Amino acid sequence: MLVKLLVSVWHVDETYAAIIGGADIVDVKDPSAGSLGAPKPSIILKVKEIVSLNNPKCEVSAAIGDIKCCPSTVRLASYALSSIGLDYVKVGIETADFKLAHSIAENAVEGAREGGKARVIIVAYADFKRTNSLNPLTLPEIAYSVSADGVMIDTRIKNGRNTFNYLSLNELKQFVSKAKKYRLITALAGGLNIEHVEVAYKLGFDVIGFRTAVCDRGRLGKLSKDKICTFKNIIEKLEGG
Repeated sequence: MLVKLLVSVWHVDETYAAIIGGADIVDVKDPSAGSLGAPKPSIILKVKEIVSLNNPKCEVSAAIGDIKCCPSTVRLASYALSSIGLDYVKVGIETADFKLAHSIAENAVEGAREGGKARVIIVAYADFKRTNSLNPLTLPEIAYSVSADGVMIDTRIKNGRNTFNYLSLNELKQFVSKAKKYRLITALAGGLNIEHVEVAYKLGFDVIGFRTAVCDRGRLGKLSKDKICTFKNIIEKLEGG
């Protein structure tokens, strides 16, 4: 099973650490603006340029934000990100309203399709009970119904706790099983650390995402290429590489 390592970058210069460390997906977001904080367009463009010049095989994604409303605005943002040639667009669903969540996801997909070829990843939060948002187990059905490409679990509140503090292994297995039934990409993030790599791998996730654990001083610090390399090596060993 080929599992991809996603590393989230905040500043342009972190892109080099992500590439050298072995990230398969360089994810652009602003961690100071939320779990999936939307980055500045200029940063996305610069990161994409650096990746294209230094490792064309590496994919690039960007976050639209933690979304509570305004599906039509989501459509515009998704269109813009897809039109610049990104591989993935991520949108967090921060609402418990199923109808609104469906509309946000649908507009994200339609915007991306109109703008280019970016795949859309719909994100729900492991700490959904604390943030009054959708149970992640309902996400695969929504994603499939709007023809999204994948689903992801993250944590909305960054307080030192991780996805495994909120969801049981059985719940995560159900999530992967439901998503695979619909042939969706599955991704896991949310305060994950080195001990979570093997667990996430064995659960069957296609993508495992990190920021805090691969920074020198927490999620608002700088990325460390050596830490990224360590995580990449673990994944390669699990794959027998």
